[in-house]
Amino acid sequence: MSESIEQSEKPLIIVPDREVFEITRMGLPLDLKDNLINAMVIALAIALQIRLSHTFLAEGLIAFAGFIGYVAMRYWLLTRRYPEPGDLVIEKGMIDIPASVNGGQPVSFDLSSCSVKFFVNKGKSGDSATSVVFWQGLQTVRINSLSLDLSKLEKALTTRGVFIHKEYWQVGLYVVAVMLVAILIFFVFMAFR
Repeated sequence: MSESIEQSEKPLIIVPDREVFEITRMGLPLDLKDNLINAMVIALAIALQIRLSHTFLAEGLIAFAGFIGYVAMRYWLLTRRYPEPGDLVIEKGMIDIPASVNGGQPVSFDLSSCSVKFFVNKGKSGDSATSVVFWQGLQTVRINSLSLDLSKLEKALTTRGVFIHKEYWQVGLYVVAVMLVAILIFFVFMAFR
């Protein structure tokens, strides 16, 4: 009898029928042409920083202005490409992903048959999800953490009983690999100069 009293005291988790997650612009994908335009802002800032290296502007002011210009250019392009980013909606066992996340094509996945993988960055201060991938058959959609609150999405999927696969990775290892390749390219460039 005491077991039935304890079971009745446990709080019931009531899953809402519909949940809406707002998509923000900064994490939305851009096409190759737009990414090249953004890269030109960074390339111009680096070229100016190198050219003016023997002046008072050599303290990183141009590089900082280039970063601010990159963020402003990306935001401007995103507002032109996606005037209304849309919302990710979970309703009646389906997840509806807006067209802005999937290159102009809206897509829906059945939560009972799609696979979900969260990419999680392991850090000293804790684990944080960096992106999520939904796939079902040949359809695949990736959403990064800048465009959606992934912790809330993970909780919503978990309460609906969706199996979530987590893949752990460390950003630092990729940064070191990119730096080593850049140093190698620099040494090859200097050797053939």
